[in-house]
Amino acid sequence: MITYVYEDEVNEYLAVGFSMDQLHVLEPGQQKPHEPEFNQEIWDRSVAVNEIRKIVRGVLSEGVEFDNNKSFTVPPNVAQRAQEALNNVSSNDLTQSGTNEGSGKSKAKELATKQTQTFDMMRRLKSYFETNQEAYNAEKAAGKTVRDSGLIQSWELRGGDSGKDWVIQQMGSLKQSNLNTKKNLRKASGTENNKGMGIFSTDIMKTNNYRIHK
Repeated sequence: MITYVYEDEVNEYLAVGFSMDQLHVLEPGQQKPHEPEFNQEIWDRSVAVNEIRKIVRGVLSEGVEFDNNKSFTVPPNVAQRAQEALNNVSSNDLTQSGTNEGSGKSKAKELATKQTQTFDMMRRLKSYFETNQEAYNAEKAAGKTVRDSGLIQSWELRGGDSGKDWVIQQMGSLKQSNLNTKKNLRKASGTENNKGMGIFSTDIMKTNNYRIHK
């Protein structure tokens, strides 16, 4: 930005930090270009907009992080199902350990003791049920049970159908909450129609690409 000064003012401006590149020296008698008057209304509006931007940025930051802060309490029916599965495999373990998905015994101990589950734990558990649902159905259709099927044992160790229903319900509820938050943020920012806050992705809750460890 160029500042217009007279020759006898140059040293004063240099003394307070201006450089010569920022100064335009006028001839004696030459009038300085008209500078716009300070407008209090415009200033107040600008300050208000900046404050709103700070708030929106803060909410957006929380929206990105809240999934990792979510925790889930294991319900009694899931804990009981996991404990029953542990009892069954204690004398007849047909599960395969050392695989990408694991046998499920570690997860069963967590569920049976009602260890709080994190968002990532729930996401991996949901992925297990989705990945193995078809194979599990085939085992059941063939007449196999927890006594003669390692897959059914692994399924039961993760809470069985009770565990699956619980995980799907909890994750579905969280996803809907995410979508509502996104909608409200768009509405609050005035971008509901043009999707100006479309940085959110409804794929955030997808679980198929997550490896399962246990």
